[in-house]
Amino acid sequence: MWLNGESIRTEIDSNIVFSEIEKNDKNIYSLLFFSGYLKCVNKELIEKTYHCDLAIPNKEAVYHAFLLGILISLNDYEVISNRESGLGRVDIILLHKENKSRLAIIMELKTIDEFEEETKEKALDKALKQIEDKKYEVEVKKRGYSHILKMGVVFDGKRVWVKLMT
Repeated sequence: MWLNGESIRTEIDSNIVFSEIEKNDKNIYSLLFFSGYLKCVNKELIEKTYHCDLAIPNKEAVYHAFLLGILISLNDYEVISNRESGLGRVDIILLHKENKSRLAIIMELKTIDEFEEETKEKALDKALKQIEDKKYEVEVKKRGYSHILKMGVVFDGKRVWVKLMT
């Protein structure tokens, strides 16, 4: 349903306790909302509680979750996702857990904006520009990594393009 642009109506709880995440769907939806994986497209206050129609914020969220599912199996790396860094929220950062001289990777994910007739090249450049403009490397440098690879990753259906900047 979310992939078809539809939404789910649910109560949002801003006081989520992680040990209670699995107790009901409301907690899971609230976690996904507050972590940025879902957006509220319509909200209503009912008896001092917000109820929201939750939807996927953009097509990138689907690819983001898929890519995270793959990357989380890299045992030697810390996978950072959707965390504030610099002047914005970085999509994905990979940091070697034990060796700070190893390559750190910053990824910005995009989909091609068909409405604006965007090309894959423009989308890739836009992703790399966002990494620079938002200064996502600040967090990586603070943690002592100096070899940083910046990746723009663009999805279009089943096709994927990557552009690198060192």
